[in-house]
Amino acid sequence: MNENNETSSAIKNWNKIIRKIWDDPTQKQALIENPRTVLKENGIDVPEKIAIHIHENTDEVVHFVLPQKPLKELSDDFLSHIVAGFHYAEETIFPKNLNS
Repeated sequence: MNENNETSSAIKNWNKIIRKIWDDPTQKQALIENPRTVLKENGIDVPEKIAIHIHENTDEVVHFVLPQKPLKELSDDFLSHIVAGFHYAEETIFPKNLNS
């Protein structure tokens, strides 16, 4: 599987996790207490050397993730999605260099 397919699959799996935790408070608590296990059970395998922090936005608290500086120059297509406000920030959530 190439990197784009892996990222797309991880995003789809993450969206499934979000739907589960919105419907089931025990799933949400499991994700907060043991994110690596819940992610892996749902098809997202994060290497042990990567720390995982789960934060929840509320009506009164919003978290902004400061992305890692890209290892390569960003394409015009990639930038156009960011400018348009439609980018899911795959690089922020699932960096391509996890295994390096």
